[in-house]
Amino acid sequence: AVVSTQSTGKYFSSMLVVVLSASAGYVADKEGKDLLGVELFTVYVFFACVSTLYAYWWDIKMDWGFLDHTSTDHKNKFLRDELLYASGKKFVYFIVMGFDLVMRCVWTINISLADWNFAAKQIIV
Repeated sequence: AVVSTQSTGKYFSSMLVVVLSASAGYVADKEGKDLLGVELFTVYVFFACVSTLYAYWWDIKMDWGFLDHTSTDHKNKFLRDELLYASGKKFVYFIVMGFDLVMRCVWTINISLADWNFAAKQIIV
């Protein structure tokens, strides 16, 4: 039950970002503004960061099985006991974890700039 509640939280936070983004685009188009107020944008950025970090944590902990403090062997700190790729070279896993975070942040920034009219959508895509 706890895992499904956590999963629901992940999807809810993502949907909240989508709704805020879509609302901003609709209101900006309707009112003929290029940019909405700082207050709404601040709320959007907060929830976009929460959603991004939540999804990142989900990738690392739940999907990939890393950061398991109940590991029995403890030979691979912050990783799972059994490593399947890169012939057991642990640094590859940490590089992939870092790359996942960077790409999630780039995606969030990319979407934010376009949806909030900071840059032309044609330039970003």
